[in-house]
Amino acid sequence: MWLMLSRFYPPDQITFAYAVIESGITLSHTIAGPLAASILALDGLGGLQGWQWLFFLEGLPSVLLALAMWRLLPNSPAQVCLKLALTMLTLLAARRA
Repeated sequence: MWLMLSRFYPPDQITFAYAVIESGITLSHTIAGPLAASILALDGLGGLQGWQWLFFLEGLPSVLLALAMWRLLPNSPAQVCLKLALTMLTLLAARRA
């Protein structure tokens, strides 16, 4: 994670970015326990055990998000800059027309 952050943030801002990520992780741990307990209460619904519901309902969003991020996230800041430059040129051309 530090490697990816170091590609997108200068050294004086990387600690704040990392702190935001760590705060999100802490928040997710706070929510995960009660959420898992409520999903486990679905035991027997639809012929599935509670652990099967938990596996499916917590696993599916992770897989879908991973596939989306693999497709959407840039590999480097250079790709972001190139895309942004092309977008700006397109907007300028449209404004001139």
